[in-house]
Amino acid sequence: MLDAPRSKTIEWKIIQSYIWVLRAPRDVDGHKTCSLARHGAYEVRLIEPSEMPRGDAIPFWIELFDHERKTTLDSFGNDDLEVVAISAAALIAEAEMLHRHPTRRWWRLNSRR
Repeated sequence: MLDAPRSKTIEWKIIQSYIWVLRAPRDVDGHKTCSLARHGAYEVRLIEPSEMPRGDAIPFWIELFDHERKTTLDSFGNDDLEVVAISAAALIAEAEMLHRHPTRRWWRLNSRR
């Protein structure tokens, strides 16, 4: 479980990123993104997918992206900021673990098959 100060820090970062994403230009894939954390090739980012209809959009969508393989490894969306902050912290910890222990990458990729 996250302690209150760290959880609030992540919540504020998500809010700031969300505001930035609303005004950001779309990337080549048609997404608006803002990095929450990066460890080597692994980035946890807030994303606004362009294909989501505005009325049905989940306001907070985060993903763990592997820049080396150019693929999303995991993602999570919700309209509850506290829940998203907890999930973001878990994805950030996973990004750090994958960066520090490269052999774990193969386990991660093979477990998705």
